[in-house]
Amino acid sequence: MKGNIYEFPLEEIIADAKGDSMCVFDNPQDLTAFLRDLKEADPGLSVVVSGLFEIVDECFVKAGLKHHTANFSLGVWGDTGKLPDNDVLGITTMCGHGMIPPNLIRAMVKEVRERRRTAEEAAKLLASNCSCGVFNPARTAKLLTVMANN
Repeated sequence: MKGNIYEFPLEEIIADAKGDSMCVFDNPQDLTAFLRDLKEADPGLSVVVSGLFEIVDECFVKAGLKHHTANFSLGVWGDTGKLPDNDVLGITTMCGHGMIPPNLIRAMVKEVRERRRTAEEAAKLLASNCSCGVFNPARTAKLLTVMANN
């Protein structure tokens, strides 16, 4: 896996794609269009789609597909008092490898609150830490805006 568009040009990532590749969509319409294209291309690959069940299932139906397996989170076990607050976790958990530092998120919230950086700029900076490329900067910008206004 190459990384994300904040580390490498998109063309380089696509050219280097092998076996497992990941992408993130920030709206259901783009996901549905992608699923339709993938169905039409019929590459013979297993595809995993992660997201809110209601939205993902709706995209599947619109693309003429249905899922055959579902995974559910069993929650967090152990001493949850050591975890950052839920707002911060909502961002750190977007990276599949946990590469988004909670203190950097807090610093970005402060910069957005003080208008030294836009939420979109802060989200892009956070995204550059995600080596797996599944971080969603559009959603992050929205979350940072909410956090900065609280």
